[in-house]
Amino acid sequence: MLYLVLILVIFLFSLPFLLRVGYIIEYDKDLHIEIKLLFIKKTIFSKAKLEKFDPGEFSQNVNDIKNLILDLYKKFKSSLKLKSVYIKSKIATSDPYLTAISYGAVNGIIFSLIGFLDSCFELKEKRTKVTLSPDFLDTQSTIFVNLNLYTSLFSFIVLSTYAFLKSAIKGGKNGRKQAKRNDKSRT
Repeated sequence: MLYLVLILVIFLFSLPFLLRVGYIIEYDKDLHIEIKLLFIKKTIFSKAKLEKFDPGEFSQNVNDIKNLILDLYKKFKSSLKLKSVYIKSKIATSDPYLTAISYGAVNGIIFSLIGFLDSCFELKEKRTKVTLSPDFLDTQSTIFVNLNLYTSLFSFIVLSTYAFLKSAIKGGKNGRKQAKRNDKSRT
């Protein structure tokens, strides 16, 4: 009986190290980010959908993705892993010249993202799928980007606790500074 209790305690203690918290970053005319734990998904960030594809807006969204990943990477250091990268795009406009220019611009943007991810996570071919193509006959562009990152539940809990305590302490200091300014203004 004692061994069974001991095994159960060890299992419960090791569970946070075994469970994964996933970060799903997707771009499909809008940028949204979800956190996934087991079967629970929660959207933590979402940008409004665009009616049509705009390379400038896409470039800004890719920069937002890079900054987010860099922020996560700095916080989690070695515990953040990249599960998969899936990018599929079809660039099309009514003018073939603009299609070619847009295709070149999107290629540059996407492969700068791939290079950034490779420098952080050392991408492997089996986890990365990139399909880029121009379409000179269609008039509607489509781009889909899906990045799956994960870390252990333990790392997530530690970082969340640290961020909460840091904001509470910073908020407390700001509150004390405001109270001191109010006291000085009364006298």
